[in-house]
Amino acid sequence: MSKPSPIITRSGSTTSTTSKKFTSNDDILKAFDRIQSSQDKLLAGHKSLGTDLKTSINALTSRFDSLSLDISELRTKVDLLESKVLPLESNTPNSSTVLFTQISDVLQEFT
Repeated sequence: MSKPSPIITRSGSTTSTTSKKFTSNDDILKAFDRIQSSQDKLLAGHKSLGTDLKTSINALTSRFDSLSLDISELRTKVDLLESKVLPLESNTPNSSTVLFTQISDVLQEFT
């Protein structure tokens, strides 16, 4: 088996190959250009994916912040409701109808 002949790259360095034998430096340069073009397309695709990922992360972060604010507001309302309903429960006679009416009145303040 003969040793593969070295290939001259654009930078002037040499490398050897065991796969395809090129018949001229022109063939080598064309192959190099195809490889470079493929690498450029891959890099552009990766950059685009990175940009899309950043945009998605920013949108999710914004949505998370909005939901956190909503949760805080809901907790405040629940605390306020508890502060109004719990005293009613302890001060109301055993009649559940009276308690239900009073709680309904309190809930209407929030709707």
